[in-house]
Amino acid sequence: MASVLGIALDALPDAAPRRTPASPAFANLLSECAGLPAAEGRLREAPALSLARYLARLDAIGADITDANAIETDALLGVHSATPEAGEAALEEFVFHSGPEHHAGLIRLFHRRCIRQLQLLKGYPGPIVGRGPEILRGDTRYTRRPARGLQTPLRKTREG
Repeated sequence: MASVLGIALDALPDAAPRRTPASPAFANLLSECAGLPAAEGRLREAPALSLARYLARLDAIGADITDANAIETDALLGVHSATPEAGEAALEEFVFHSGPEHHAGLIRLFHRRCIRQLQLLKGYPGPIVGRGPEILRGDTRYTRRPARGLQTPLRKTREG
């Protein structure tokens, strides 16, 4: 969507992992899960190992991701939300009622959020983790087609 609309997206540095009181437990869990039998079928690693890796990353950088998302949301909305949940609710309302003048800012915001979420998967042996959501760039199989009944690329109302 950003490339179609000519919106430049920001590069985002990796979040710096923090050692928490739970870090040793997650390190032990990862060590134990690494010895599980190899994954089968379409899986790239044992599901328990994937979950252990995700939980360790969530413990190490999850609070920073939540804080960064809240700070950016508050800046976009021009208000300070008392809780992350209140910020998310206010952002949702903003998205539903905002006009095209806010599309670029919203696309940049959601891009940064996606990149942060992908950082939680760091270490998983799948290509999306390192490549990010840029997979369609330059792919001529996809063309710009608005969703049915929409005049703008972003939806303004909820659909059931």
